[in-house]
Amino acid sequence: MFIWQEEPPGFNEREHIQDYNQAMGRYHQTASLLGLLVYDFFAMGDYFETPALFVHHTIVRLAVVTPAVLLIVWMMSVKRFVQHRRYLVLIGAFVLSMSVVYFEWNKNPEMLPRNPIGLVFVMMFGLSALRMMRREALIYALSINFAVLVLLTEANPPAQSWFSYLFVTVMASLLGLGVATLVENAWRQNFAQKKMIELREAQAAHLLEMVFPVTIAERLKAEKNSIAEYSGHVSVLFADIEGFTKISESLSPATLVAGLDAIFSRIDHLCSICGCEKIKTVGDSYLAVSGVPVAAEDHAARVLRLALALRAESENLSLGGHPIKFRIGIHSGPVVAGVIGKSRFSYDLWGDTVNTASRLESTAPSASIQISDETAKLVADQFAIVPRGEVDLKGKGSRKTWLVLGTKDEKMNVRNDDSEKIAS
Repeated sequence: MFIWQEEPPGFNEREHIQDYNQAMGRYHQTASLLGLLVYDFFAMGDYFETPALFVHHTIVRLAVVTPAVLLIVWMMSVKRFVQHRRYLVLIGAFVLSMSVVYFEWNKNPEMLPRNPIGLVFVMMFGLSALRMMRREALIYALSINFAVLVLLTEANPPAQSWFSYLFVTVMASLLGLGVATLVENAWRQNFAQKKMIELREAQAAHLLEMVFPVTIAERLKAEKNSIAEYSGHVSVLFADIEGFTKISESLSPATLVAGLDAIFSRIDHLCSICGCEKIKTVGDSYLAVSGVPVAAEDHAARVLRLALALRAESENLSLGGHPIKFRIGIHSGPVVAGVIGKSRFSYDLWGDTVNTASRLESTAPSASIQISDETAKLVADQFAIVPRGEVDLKGKGSRKTWLVLGTKDEKMNVRNDDSEKIAS
C-alpha cells in the first residue's frame, strides 16, 4: 500500500515543499470550497435522520466550521502564508473531520453499532481530494482514529461497535494514505524531473555564454532567426605568438595544448577586463573585437588597452618553458558579425576591417603593436604612438601605419593579481 520510494537524483526536500506550496494554492482553495459545500449539504441528512439535532448541527456547520474553513481558504491566498499552505490544508481538513466525529457521537452517545458514512466521507476527502503530503496525511488519519478510539473507550459499547467504527475508519485511513503516498511520489518525480530539466537548461545557457558573447547567447536562446548585424564602428585585434612553429616542434602534443590553454585563458581574462570580446583562436592566433555585439564609443581605446596588457603579460607567460612574445595588429572600421553553422555554431566577423587587422599583425615588427591610420586618429590623444611610415599590406597596397608605445598618462599597469583591473 505504501511506496516510500528513494528520492530521485537532483531532489531537494526544501525546494520540493516550496514548489508544492506554490503550485497547489489554487487547487487547495477550489477543493476546500467544494468540500465545504458538500459538507454543508449533508445537513439535509440530519434533518431526515435526527430532526431533533438538525438546528444544533446546522449552527455548528454554518456558524463555526464554515467560517473557520473560509478563513483558512482566504489565508491560502495571502502571500505571507504561502509557506504554511500544507499546514493550513491539514487544519482545514481537521476542522471538517472533527466536527463530523462530534456529530456522530452527538447522534449516538452510546456509540452503538452503525455505519458512519459522513466520517468516511471526510476522511477520504481529506486524504485524497485535498492531496495532502504524506506526513500531514498520516497525522490527519491518526488524529481521527484516535478521536474515535477515545469516544469508544468512554462509551464502552459492545464489541460490534468497536468493529463497525474502527474497521471503516482504519480501512479508510489505509486507502487514503495509500492514495496520498502515490500522489506525493508522483509529485516528487515530476519535481525532480523539472529540476533536472532546469539544470540542463542552465548548463546549456552557461555553455552558450562560454562560447558566445553574453548578448549573443541571450539572443540565441530567445530568437529562432539567424543572427547577423552590421556595425560601422569597431576595432579588431589580431595577435599571434612569434616563432610558434619552431617552438611547437620541440614540444609534445600534451605540453603544447596545455601551454596554449594557459596562455589563451589568460588572454581571455585580459579581454574581459578590458571590455573586449574574444571571437576565436586559430592555431596560435587570437582574434578579439570591441564595438560589437555591444556598441562602444571608446572601442579603439579598449582594444589598445588589451594590446598593451597582452604585451606586458607576455613577460610572465611561456610555452613549454620557452619565453614568448606577441605580434599584434589593430584596425578600426566596419564589420559584419553573425552566427553561422547548424551543428556547431560559431560567432564570427567578416569584412575588410578584419583582413586589414590580420595584415597589420603579420607585418608588425617583433613584439610590437602596429595600428592603422584609422585607429591612430581615434586614440592619438590617449596613447603614445609613433609613425612607422608606409607599409605594404598584402592585397591592400601601401598603408600608413603606427606603432603603439604605451599610454600618455601612464595609468596602465597590468599585474599578475587578477583583482586589479585595467584603468579605463
